[in-house]
Amino acid sequence: MQDVSIELLAADGSVQGRLVLSGLPRSPEGPIWAEHDPNRPRSAPLVEVREGLSYRYRFEDFDGITRLEPSELFDVDDPERLTGRLSPGEAVGVVTIEVDDHRGSTSSAKLTVRAAKFADEAAFQSMLADLAALSVEAIHQGFSASAGTFSSAVGASPRLLYQQFAVLHSLLFAEEVEWALGDVTFRPHTAWVSNIETQEPGRPLRGSSRLSATLTRPGRRVLTPSGPMHSLPVRLLIERTEETLDTIPNRFVRFVLERWRGLAVQALYGAEQLKGAPLRRGVHQARRTIDRLDELLGQPFFREVSGLSTYPGDNQVLLRREGYRQITAAAAIVEGSLGLELDLEDPFLVSRKSIATLYEYWTFVRLARVVAAACDAPRVESQLFKVGEAGMSLVLRTGTKTQLHHQVNVGGTDVHVDVFFNNTFGSKSSWTREMRPDVAAD
Repeated sequence: MQDVSIELLAADGSVQGRLVLSGLPRSPEGPIWAEHDPNRPRSAPLVEVREGLSYRYRFEDFDGITRLEPSELFDVDDPERLTGRLSPGEAVGVVTIEVDDHRGSTSSAKLTVRAAKFADEAAFQSMLADLAALSVEAIHQGFSASAGTFSSAVGASPRLLYQQFAVLHSLLFAEEVEWALGDVTFRPHTAWVSNIETQEPGRPLRGSSRLSATLTRPGRRVLTPSGPMHSLPVRLLIERTEETLDTIPNRFVRFVLERWRGLAVQALYGAEQLKGAPLRRGVHQARRTIDRLDELLGQPFFREVSGLSTYPGDNQVLLRREGYRQITAAAAIVEGSLGLELDLEDPFLVSRKSIATLYEYWTFVRLARVVAAACDAPRVESQLFKVGEAGMSLVLRTGTKTQLHHQVNVGGTDVHVDVFFNNTFGSKSSWTREMRPDVAAD
């Protein structure tokens, strides 16, 4: 069975090592190259593995690995983590593998986990599209092992804290925004401000277009012992022009960075409410983001920049000047919503739920639609979800909170229909023993 090798790249694009995957002797198939698949989105990784299977892995050109993520997908052979098994389980989507080695460098690679529960990829994408049409947030799960490709979309602000943080994390460490932030801090926008000072007569004066008006202005005056003028004002008003960094564009950049830092702090708090590998990944990503923003806000020039008092929607520097223009666009994307997009040049990779959870949600929503249509009721799917886990995901309400009540007249008789998701039915009701079915209807 042929091996497949994936390059692990550092942030600067240099190759740090390789991940080699191969199928196991009893496995029906091994990893494949998907480069020639006509249905593959351009943004998808070239290497594919299958959901639910296990693969042999080894890292080449590494002396040892100190951190390997997503750790729950790797069954390592030894403490060095150089060999073992990769078991993607239900983590369908794009998996980003991150490696910290003994040299202190970080590198990463991406692969795609294909669904095995569907006859073809089109059926899986159809399920995602159905859920996204209802609420794209329902697909997301904070800091899970796999991700989907999403784009910015016109619509309401995102309901999930995690969704905003995922986009922020993607943008902040992207090459374009990194360059823009570096350009702004290296050559920030400046302006000239005029300050009026008082000066006693007798001291040297710098010539200017306003000097004549200053010397002849009305008010108290003093005699001069010599010179072309017999008297001068008791106090001369001198205008001094100075360069300043405290401009509207710089105030806006400071506001954006502080807003992003607050978002990252909230995401850190939310990640700390999770468990297992998502907790570890979430805390790592949030702290990395906070550290980067603290580094930027600690630049000396921000000490001269005051807070933003009004939103500069039509400021031409923010709209046109390089550096500021990219930061303004990034701020709008972070505050905007996401849409499902399967073929992007530069997508956002946002973690999503396991395929088993997505399938469970999808089947219930489909059933809820069918029952509502049979009862001639309006669409009620939007009432089914709530924000959970400190803003890390959108989940279906369970038990009686999910109850969809319909009333319909059949042959002159009023029929009441209730639909539940994961409701517990006790033995004291019509059930002989306590049960908690995925879907129930009374």
